[in-house]
Amino acid sequence: MSDLRPINFTRGIPAIESFPVDNVIEAAVAALKEHGRTILQYGAAIGFAPLVEWLAQWQGVKTNQVLTSNGSLQLVEFLCWHLVQPGTIVFTESPTYDRTLVLLRRHKAQVIGIPLQADGPDIEALEAELQKHTPAFFYIIPDFQNPAGATCSSEKRRQIAVLAEKHNFLLLEDAPYRQLRYRGREEPRLLDLAPNRTLHMSSFSKLIGPGPRIGFMFGDPSLISKIAEVAGDTYISPNFLAQGVAHE
Repeated sequence: MSDLRPINFTRGIPAIESFPVDNVIEAAVAALKEHGRTILQYGAAIGFAPLVEWLAQWQGVKTNQVLTSNGSLQLVEFLCWHLVQPGTIVFTESPTYDRTLVLLRRHKAQVIGIPLQADGPDIEALEAELQKHTPAFFYIIPDFQNPAGATCSSEKRRQIAVLAEKHNFLLLEDAPYRQLRYRGREEPRLLDLAPNRTLHMSSFSKLIGPGPRIGFMFGDPSLISKIAEVAGDTYISPNFLAQGVAHE
């Protein structure tokens, strides 16, 4: 098992000059004029319907495969409430995003780290752990991994997809940095390689700004529905006002 202590590093925050303030002001006014009575009200746990529909079209999925939340990390929390009991085994890359480790430990999961290489997780180490354990899910950041910066190769993504099918576990694909590629070839999503095994997450934090707190998840409709029930029981509905502005 790899060292899974949280990485002690200075947290990077976006440069404020990158925020599209004028666009957000314009979008906020337009959203309130068009949808004010909707986005100032309670709503469905899955999120603001026009945004959900846009996300589905953008990512090539059906609307019943989409769930939004107040930041993507909250989706990890909802998934933990649904799947994780004390002692539940969860695989992560090692190192991995420290906030996810905090949530997993809060739910008393047994976290097993798979060493990370320059081209993604060590497949031999993953196969060796799968001989001993079947995780509820494998949390993986395939594109520009945080904190290591590695991008998982196409070959390794396919191997991981095959192993998920063979050993019957979920892949939690965290992809907030995927849209920030400026050179090189885009690698396939795990969602496309193993659609029945993958929950794909992202957010608008790196596209608009972290302030709106809008995360989204795509996956199997039945699993998305169950996670949505946890969401609804937690906060009734996510931030429709922020979602209306983001949609605009």
